Amino acid sequence: MDGLPLRTIDSPFVVKLRDRVYGARKRRFANYCLAVLSVVMEYGRECGELSLNPVRGVRKIRRKTDEPRRNRPWTTAERRAALNSLPLHLA
Repeated sequence: MDGLPLRTIDSPFVVKLRDRVYGARKRRFANYCLAVLSVVMEYGRECGELSLNPVRGVRKIRRKTDEPRRNRPWTTAERRAALNSLPLHLA
């Protein structure tokens, strides 16, 4: 996107970019790219280069409902096992 004029970027372009990044780098990075691009576009709007922010209204990619949570809360048994196995200086 280096050298691409801000005025040429519209919502369909942002959606295609989001989907392409999602295919290459997964959901979290694609949503992060949307956030960064939105900040850049908002700056362009404030400076008068754009009439509106084309990222506004583009939806983030949601986690699939059947996808397991990566950082789920520990159960009480897991917490106890971890605490009982700690070395004395960490406990």
